[in-house]
Amino acid sequence: MKNFSIISFGSEYSADRLTLAAEYRVLQGSVDIEIDSTSVGGGIVRANQDIHSDGGYLLAAYRLNDAWEIGSYYGIYFSDRNDRDGDRYAGTGTDRARAWQRDLALTVRWDVNPSWIVKLEGHYLDGTAMLSPGMNEDGWTRHWFLFAAKTTLSF
Repeated sequence: MKNFSIISFGSEYSADRLTLAAEYRVLQGSVDIEIDSTSVGGGIVRANQDIHSDGGYLLAAYRLNDAWEIGSYYGIYFSDRNDRDGDRYAGTGTDRARAWQRDLALTVRWDVNPSWIVKLEGHYLDGTAMLSPGMNEDGWTRHWFLFAAKTTLSF
């Protein structure tokens, strides 16, 4: 890794049953990368890459009672903060939506007991900037949906 920095600003506010949070992050610099893509028919790729990305999110969550919480957040990410519209992809055969990713999520959290949490999330996404192009040979869809389920057990 060479000359790389992360600048991050965040804030959280909680009052009674309401939580509000926000974060903004800038990544910049030059990094040496090594990607092992042998599992998808490639090989080991080594390169130096300049990174000038940014992103952030706004979150709101409301605890209905001791067991249930609902929430929502909106997140953005730009792979190049100087090219938020994907102009560098114009004419290259690569979809402009590789330049950004916008994520609108709705969440439901169930605290089964003090040691066990179950969380469900539905995400409506616009853009594919955070997806690895080597993982999908058929190309990406600009607008897509993700459903995630997570459980946490603390002991």
